Amino acid sequence: MGVIIFCFVSVLLIWALAVMVVSKFFRALAVAGVGAMLLSIASRSDRPTWLTFVGCSLLAVPIVTTFRKTIFGERG
Repeated sequence: MGVIIFCFVSVLLIWALAVMVVSKFFRALAVAGVGAMLLSIASRSDRPTWLTFVGCSLLAVPIVTTFRKTIFGERG
């Protein structure tokens, strides 16, 4: 089972790296996807504190940076 999870995570990370090359928006989606994956792992873990923190930060940072004009309004 561990080998299957490792292969699945490896494929997801390779996909995320490939998508990061395309554009700023897709880079943000790839980072948010890795954050969601970490949150999924944390939900099944017995000590999920640090995984939850890292997963939430990987979800929040791309969303705030990608949509900052929508969230904070136009500056200047």
